[in-house]
Amino acid sequence: MYAGWIYNLTDSIWNWLLSIRDERHPGYFYYCQSGSKLTPSAKAGLGLSSLALKIAYQINCLDRLSESELRQWTDHIRAFQRWPWGRLAGLFEDKAIIRVLDRQGGRNDYGIQVRRAETRQSCAALLGVGSHPRWSIRAIPRTKRQVIEYIDSLPWHLPWGAASQATHLVFFLNLNADLFGQAKAQQELIPTILATFDELQDKETGTWFRGNTSPEQMVNGAMKVLTAYALLDKEFAYLEKLIDFCLAVSNDQDACHNVDILYVLHQCSRWTDYRRQDIEDFAAQRVDVIRTHYKPDGAFSFFPEHTGTHYYGVEMSEPRAESDVHGTHLLVWGLTMAGELLGFNQDLGWQMPIT
Repeated sequence: MYAGWIYNLTDSIWNWLLSIRDERHPGYFYYCQSGSKLTPSAKAGLGLSSLALKIAYQINCLDRLSESELRQWTDHIRAFQRWPWGRLAGLFEDKAIIRVLDRQGGRNDYGIQVRRAETRQSCAALLGVGSHPRWSIRAIPRTKRQVIEYIDSLPWHLPWGAASQATHLVFFLNLNADLFGQAKAQQELIPTILATFDELQDKETGTWFRGNTSPEQMVNGAMKVLTAYALLDKEFAYLEKLIDFCLAVSNDQDACHNVDILYVLHQCSRWTDYRRQDIEDFAAQRVDVIRTHYKPDGAFSFFPEHTGTHYYGVEMSEPRAESDVHGTHLLVWGLTMAGELLGFNQDLGWQMPIT
């Protein structure tokens, strides 16, 4: 069933990845081959460089890089981190992205949210290749009261974004403890975060939200919450309800939606065999959906027909029928999860990203 196109993907994706790299700078990457709107530089393209590094890690091709290339790549990403003091202490910042957000006006909170999201992604990419940020991440809530107030202030009627921001705290607390000796904060604050998640979890669907929201938001928000449980290697409640809910909804509009629903089912299957055959059937169907995103240049586009056009609300490319770095990272991830559920990933040799 999977002996054909899937097993040729490692080489085709790697060759495509090299085609969007600036040959003069091993860490500089474009969004796609021909329609990219952002030119990478020393102060621009952080997310693209991080996504590309994650792809190289995911398809297990890091050994195709020289030590010098990998070092220049990681040094480029690490250079985006701010100094460890002030309101944005330790966060990574792509000035080209932030400039656009600042011009839009009135989005200061969103600018901080983007910085935190980019920081997590950058650190995850670095950790995957044995590197690390230069400093700890200090621009986060640092007491139990601050954590509770922060999570409570998030818009949980839109749980996709709210859960993403809440789980960044778990990632940063773990990172600060593992790399910078800040275990006390981790031990004190993570139980508080998990307690707030318990209060937010819906007993009927197993998802995390408040108020009125859409099924897509519920699935995607659940995916974000479960990244925290995965980091902690901790089981969560209402697994069967969450499986039932995900198998009953459609969530395949783009690369993000496909990966999010697969991730929820993949994580649930770590802890239970409930509806295992249905989950495997769903994963097989998602492999077919992911194939519709494959492009002749060798990788995947964010939308089935064309590249993604925006990244954190900033224009990234014209909508062309070619692969892009965002869609490729996500759908390689999706195929890896499907492969683990269906048993073909051992032969494929890919690995789950740090996230």
